[in-house]
Amino acid sequence: MSKLSSKKSIFSNPIIRKMKKMDGVYEGDCATYKGIFLKSLYFLLMVIVGAALAFTLANSFLTSSTLLFVLYGISLVLMLVCGIVAGISPKTTPVTGTLSSLAMGYATAFTGVLIPEYSSIYYLAIVLTLAIVLAMMFVYFSGIVKVTNNFRKVLYTALLASIIGSLILVVCFFIPATRIATVLFLTNPVIAILVSVIEIILASLFLLVDFNDIERTVEARLPQSFEWLASFSLIITIVWLYLEILDLLLKIKDMVD
Repeated sequence: MSKLSSKKSIFSNPIIRKMKKMDGVYEGDCATYKGIFLKSLYFLLMVIVGAALAFTLANSFLTSSTLLFVLYGISLVLMLVCGIVAGISPKTTPVTGTLSSLAMGYATAFTGVLIPEYSSIYYLAIVLTLAIVLAMMFVYFSGIVKVTNNFRKVLYTALLASIIGSLILVVCFFIPATRIATVLFLTNPVIAILVSVIEIILASLFLLVDFNDIERTVEARLPQSFEWLASFSLIITIVWLYLEILDLLLKIKDMVD
């Protein structure tokens, strides 16, 4: 889940495309910062509900480990499909975003269900995620970093390279001639931690893109329906960031132990 497939399209963004197509100012109900904030809270709540569902099922005597894994697989598929549909058709985001957020919550909490003794690490990851989100908000809204088209291109290229690199490693693992080298590469603690740090930086920078999309959505007076897409995109990035931070903390713990 490191490279959340439901993250915006690598090559385009529905919000930006909408801005380019609109002539003049939309005269209906327009997107507002308050609306985007409230919808972001809604999606975050859905993530929490999904996570709570995972822990509830894990603690139920009626739930088997097999069922938990099956639901985990379903949540990944649901998250992927709904995320893609939301990106292609923003009008569906209230429904697809809700389903995807619930699935994200379940999938995110699945590790905690399997390894409950690491609960302190999960809480630390949440705190660090919140700290980074607030820090990036300050960086963006104080004007320290400007999100330009070139900035976006660099980030999308880096994300695409990261996804392709991961796919190559998966393919190499299933090739007998390269399997051992792939395992040695993946289990090298220094490389593993370095990759996690790079992913955290990438996810953090994507927060700037989300903040810029939110600002442009409001300033361009796009229809109120685009609040859903802007909010959903932000929550995806925050969850992605949390997972990368959690992954780094778990790697550090394993290395120390």
